[in-house]
Amino acid sequence: MKKEYQDVISVCLGVEPIEINSALVSAQNRKRLYWTNIPGVEHPEDRGIMLKNIIHENVGEKIVNPKRYMVPFDRTLQILDKEVQKGKIGYFRKDCQANRVYSIHGKAVTLCGEAGGGAAKMGQYLFGRIAPDRVNKRQNGRRFNDGNKFYTLTAQDKHGVLIDGYIRKLTPIECERLQTLPDGYTEGISNTQRYKCLGNGWTVDVIAHIFSYIKECEQMKMKVKLDEHGIMPTRAHDTDAGLDIMTPFEVYIQPQSSVVVHTGVHIELPPGTCGILKSKSGLSINHGITTVDGVIDEGYTGEITVRLLNDSTETHAFSAGDKITQLVIVPYFAPELELVDELEATERGDNGFGSTGR
Repeated sequence: MKKEYQDVISVCLGVEPIEINSALVSAQNRKRLYWTNIPGVEHPEDRGIMLKNIIHENVGEKIVNPKRYMVPFDRTLQILDKEVQKGKIGYFRKDCQANRVYSIHGKAVTLCGEAGGGAAKMGQYLFGRIAPDRVNKRQNGRRFNDGNKFYTLTAQDKHGVLIDGYIRKLTPIECERLQTLPDGYTEGISNTQRYKCLGNGWTVDVIAHIFSYIKECEQMKMKVKLDEHGIMPTRAHDTDAGLDIMTPFEVYIQPQSSVVVHTGVHIELPPGTCGILKSKSGLSINHGITTVDGVIDEGYTGEITVRLLNDSTETHAFSAGDKITQLVIVPYFAPELELVDELEATERGDNGFGSTGR
């Protein structure tokens, strides 16, 4: 990725990326940038996994329809003079991604979902060995093929090199292993689409490593301070949204009037939250007692006072310890205000009360 593109993403997200190579947790060489606001993420430990550790041949598995993955030898195959350059052994026709042949004894090349045909998406590998004692006499361009053993030419000195083995593409299951996915995870779609989605995907164990730095979320706590007569707020059930607030004194509310109740309760709200006082449904429906809604700001630590209305025709009495209202803790947003001349047009616009019909 170009540095200028990287910088744009960093500005938009507000964090700098960390580069992690999937080679540390898998058999695939795959350098990627990860933008995260999770603090303290470091590189995972190197598990030392090579391609040879995950291929079917070395884990005692048979390949279904192996011929579809085999790459035929032809006269264009050239072996590099230095035999291995970053895992590359040689190439067919011309040296490009789709034509390169790699070693299984190193890391697999990066899976590419949007690469071209041939072996561009998954790579092709030599399953066998190059004879250590090279044939020094020139072969005059001839190749000798006897089953899986054959002579080919080096790219530079034209010397014959004996290869014992075969060349094939990686199977979708092997590519799943390179992305640390369970075997068969992408089964159910064509191989072409399997290679594509695997090449476009994340290495699962890298993402799991990053997420491992998320500290376990402790249960959110709210500090409560009580005056001499204050009563600790409670929840009747663990799943109740509201905390019941009790009166520490006897309270009488005349019909069609209101009173202010001093609860003796002080709270320290969790960051990013506010408190809202709401009526108890039982008091509202059965007795006509409602709470004048109030918002408790995050920074307020004074006493919670409650205004109660009696909309009934009878005096209502509360004993000390009776529930009078409920406190609901909710997150809030504090967007920056921007003064504009016009607002974005919407389907409703300025149509107000009753505009949607009965």
